[in-house]
Amino acid sequence: MTKFEPLTSPTMVDFYNIFELDGVKYIHIFGYAYESDVYWANMECSNFIEPLESFIANVKKNNDTYVDEVFEGLSQYQSEHTASSILDVINHYFDGKPADYILPYEEITMDSPCGNYVTY
Repeated sequence: MTKFEPLTSPTMVDFYNIFELDGVKYIHIFGYAYESDVYWANMECSNFIEPLESFIANVKKNNDTYVDEVFEGLSQYQSEHTASSILDVINHYFDGKPADYILPYEEITMDSPCGNYVTY
């Protein structure tokens, strides 16, 4: 886990949060920023919330495809951006603040602290 430092140029990232509710840890994946041939986009999805323990197991089984497969089954909402406006989205995604850390999905453990994350 690496502390997130605001970016100076846009890059493709996923945005997610780890939180605890009634003693159970969950992951909430909000969506991702990506570059198309014409523009940058912020793709948000609805209701990608899963108990952290099952998410870790599912990623371990299907690391390369699990998150994408879940995204495909959810409603998604895309906004188009310029490079400078998506940079602003990435650096201020979490209620106007940057992510706390960079943590790839495959490195998440039950000991990962609650907070806001990106992964590349």
